[in-house]
Amino acid sequence: TQSTWGINEGQAYGFEFMLSILVCFTALSFTRKNESTPPSIDNGLAYGLAYGAAHLVSANLTRTGVNPARSLAVAVVTGTFENNHYVFWIGPIFAGCASSGLYSLLEVK
Repeated sequence: TQSTWGINEGQAYGFEFMLSILVCFTALSFTRKNESTPPSIDNGLAYGLAYGAAHLVSANLTRTGVNPARSLAVAVVTGTFENNHYVFWIGPIFAGCASSGLYSLLEVK
């Protein structure tokens, strides 16, 4: 991670994990539960705001991965694989699992 604030790998993982939970939980919360209900603008807006907020919060901290494919694409194009590139994979993957479990626990039936 190329931090302008001097954070270490553990802190970068924490940021990636928490921000990925925000994005994943928002996506799960705003998806349609009933197929007869038409999609609304709120769904995309909520997801976009969560994703944008994640990038604004950690743009200078970890260069924001939140999406492993996005992190890999940038690394491939620029040829800058860092020793700690795994932070951008492990954080979002574990966050996806954690947010789906949390959503299942909190889901109102």
